[in-house]
Amino acid sequence: MHIQTDLTIRDIAVQDDAAPEPQEEKTRQAIRAAQVVLLILTPQTRSSAAVKEHLRIAELYRRKILCVWALGDDLRHLLPDGAEQASIIDARGPRYKQALDEIITTLDREYRGAATFEPPLPVLDFEPRNPYKGLHAFTQHDRADFFGREAVVQELLTLLKKMVRFTPAEEPGPRFLAVIGPSGSGYPAAAMRSATDEQRRSTRSYRAPRVPTRRTFDV
Repeated sequence: MHIQTDLTIRDIAVQDDAAPEPQEEKTRQAIRAAQVVLLILTPQTRSSAAVKEHLRIAELYRRKILCVWALGDDLRHLLPDGAEQASIIDARGPRYKQALDEIITTLDREYRGAATFEPPLPVLDFEPRNPYKGLHAFTQHDRADFFGREAVVQELLTLLKKMVRFTPAEEPGPRFLAVIGPSGSGYPAAAMRSATDEQRRSTRSYRAPRVPTRRTFDV
C-alpha cells in the first residue's frame, strides 16, 4: 500500500514521521493544523507508542480520527485505545482503490465543513422581539426577560416584606430601601424585578414606578 504517495499526488498534505530527528513538536503542530487524523490500521498499530501519543494529541485538539484498515483480519485486535468510535474504511487488498476514493471524499467533506453543516434558519413572517433593552429602562412589562440575580432578588424581596409587615401596635420601621451599584451592573433591573414580584404577590396597593426628579420626595 502506497497511501502516503497516493494522497500526496492528490494534493493531500501528509506528514512524514520516518525522519530520524525528533518529531514531537512537528507532530503536535501538524495535528493541531489538521482537519482529520488518518490512522492506518495494521497488526502493529495497537502496540505502537507513537500511535498512542498521536491519538492523545488528537484528542487534546478534538480532531476527528479516520481509520484506514490496511492489514489484519480481526478489527478488534487492530484498533488502539482512543479510536474505538472512529470511522473505518476497509482498504485491504482489492478494495484499496475504492477506499482511496472514499478517503478523498471524506477528507474533502471535512475540509468543506459538510460534517458541521447546519440547516438555514426558517424565514420569519414577523419581526422577532429583541429581549435586550440596550439603554432603555427595565420596566414591569419586561419581567419575563429578566434572568439571573436570583439571590439578589430574593434578598430584596425579604427586605421589602419586612418593611411592610408590621401591626398597628408596632412602630413603623424603615420605609426606604436604596439599591445602589456601579453603572452597567444591572441593579435597576434587579430592583424593578423585586418590586414587580412583590406587587404581584401582595394585596397592597402600590404606586407605579416613578423616575426621580427634584420634587420626587415632595409628596
